[in-house]
Amino acid sequence: MALKVVMAVYGALAHGQQNAAEAFDRKDQLQTLIDNGSGVVKCDGDAFGDPAQGFAKHFAAIVNRDDVNFFFACEEGQTIDFNSGGGQQATPSGFMVESAVYGALPNKDRSLAKATDVSSILQDRLNQSSVVDINNGTFGDPALGSTKHFAAVVNRNWVRLGSD
Repeated sequence: MALKVVMAVYGALAHGQQNAAEAFDRKDQLQTLIDNGSGVVKCDGDAFGDPAQGFAKHFAAIVNRDDVNFFFACEEGQTIDFNSGGGQQATPSGFMVESAVYGALPNKDRSLAKATDVSSILQDRLNQSSVVDINNGTFGDPALGSTKHFAAVVNRNWVRLGSD
């Protein structure tokens, strides 16, 4: 069975603040741990370092197993078996955008709200990749010179492989 790490990240939201995210890209380290072991990895500071000392860390990865992507996540100190484990495969059309909006309040004036329905653009992008850049290049610029905000409701359909 071939296991190839597509993405792996280990980190925390320091002080629980979204703008204080401290995380490491651990793709190469995870690949080495899988290649040099049995495919079972304990996700902790010994394996991945400590990007946010004193805060509870989390781990997430996408691992390709025999040409199928599987998704994994756990808390610091938990162990994942990448050979079978709790990974789930998303269907190719696994994302369905219910709604998506991109816009701003120019000069923070509520009466000047400028936003665009970007649902179809987001759906098109998600049909191509599970990673979408949220910026003016993707969605256009509905409010020149203003800080933009994005909101979306996206459903994900999962296909569970194997039995529980």
